[in-house]
Amino acid sequence: MYEQYFHFRMKPFELVPNPDFLYLSTSHQKAMTYLTYGLEARTGFMMLTGEVGSGKTTLIRYFMRGLDKSIPLSKIFNTRVNAEQLLAMIIQDFGLENSSRDKVHLMKQLYDFLIEEYSKGRQALLIIDEAQNLTPELLEEVRMLSNLETDDTKLLQILLVGQPELNRVVAQPGLRQLRQRIGIVCHLNTLSRQETEDYIYHRLEIAGNRSALTFTGTALDAIHLFSNGVPRLINAVSNLLLLTAFSEGVAEVNREMVDDVVESLNPQQLQPQIPVEHQGRRVLLDALGISARAPQRDEGGGRQDQGMQALHKLLVDMNRRIRAMESSAGGDSASDLADLRARLRTLEELHQEQIRNADRMGHAERPQGSSSEERPAWKLSDVPPRAGQQPAPAETGEQ
Repeated sequence: MYEQYFHFRMKPFELVPNPDFLYLSTSHQKAMTYLTYGLEARTGFMMLTGEVGSGKTTLIRYFMRGLDKSIPLSKIFNTRVNAEQLLAMIIQDFGLENSSRDKVHLMKQLYDFLIEEYSKGRQALLIIDEAQNLTPELLEEVRMLSNLETDDTKLLQILLVGQPELNRVVAQPGLRQLRQRIGIVCHLNTLSRQETEDYIYHRLEIAGNRSALTFTGTALDAIHLFSNGVPRLINAVSNLLLLTAFSEGVAEVNREMVDDVVESLNPQQLQPQIPVEHQGRRVLLDALGISARAPQRDEGGGRQDQGMQALHKLLVDMNRRIRAMESSAGGDSASDLADLRARLRTLEELHQEQIRNADRMGHAERPQGSSSEERPAWKLSDVPPRAGQQPAPAETGEQ
């Protein structure tokens, strides 16, 4: 609908894994380097992991596009199968006819094919996507495929691709032999705030018009916050922003537009896969009735104000607990305390964001006044130190 209006050759934010649109973030570039090296060095086993929507399939298709056309390649995307079905799919994707369901016959057929390719100077590559769904028994069968070798080289390169759960599956004691054979391991991180901005403009450029839209800094902040840097969610939000800009006839996306678009998305579509290290923050927010999304425009703002008060109380209580730990902790706990204080600062920033959002909505009622100026911003130094303790250093910079 909006392609002609914005002078695009194609839609920039479709949810299909099109390798033409691959954005090489720091971790995506690192993964490409590792996979290329692993293939050239014939390491045997490689493993790539990443959160849902992080761009694994797009990266793999880009990687496959760059392979020598003579390399025999088998790609498996259905991993909810048994051992015989898996072997049959591998053989079929290598272009072979399989007339038997017998596992021994299938293994011999695959071995004969790999030997023939090796005699021609070619080493086959097997890519198994969604590998986190493989049972330990199936992963052991995959490991057995790596035993197909000559005296001096592996006949088959194997790349396992999956969600972070794959790491936990491979870490099981019964898969120690498989774990020891994996020579290349890489993980796709979600995008940083700057990478999110670069990603959006990169896709606009590939689609044919980098300057079709401009995004304010706060709009980009909001997109990154809502998506957690997950490319698939960035696409979902940005696609609707293009449609909104087209319908309103504007060329700039601001924070209010992002808020409106996010509120219109299906909650299941918006929900990102949160990295383990951030799951505690989501649990805390849910328990307090506070959402990381834009504030809801409910009448009176009561629920939001209750959440703000609860968060403020929690911040003070956490700080007291940290001070108590500091008074009794030894040197070995220094790093843990530093981590706790860093998390506390993150909560403080969230608290201040809630206050600013409430001011912007114009309906917050705070317990100690009617404006943020009447109640000072909460800081780590708000709670007095315990007896015999040095006061916490004053916070610097913007709160």
